[in-house]
Amino acid sequence: GTPPDSAVAESFFKTLKRESVEGRSYGTRDEAKWDILECIELIAMGVRMHSALDYMSPAECERQYA
Repeated sequence: GTPPDSAVAESFFKTLKRESVEGRSYGTRDEAKWDILECIELIAMGVRMHSALDYMSPAECERQYA
């Protein structure tokens, strides 16, 4: 319920929409569910590249600078 919490959630859903569901059509609800879960996994597991990290994933950046 606090503004910082809302900002994190809004950022997450913006990324999810932009990278997974925007512009796509799904034949079934299960197809949409699996596509969204795959996108969430990429975001959560640190696989997704970030421009702020010189287009490395968080996991790559951590390995490089650890």
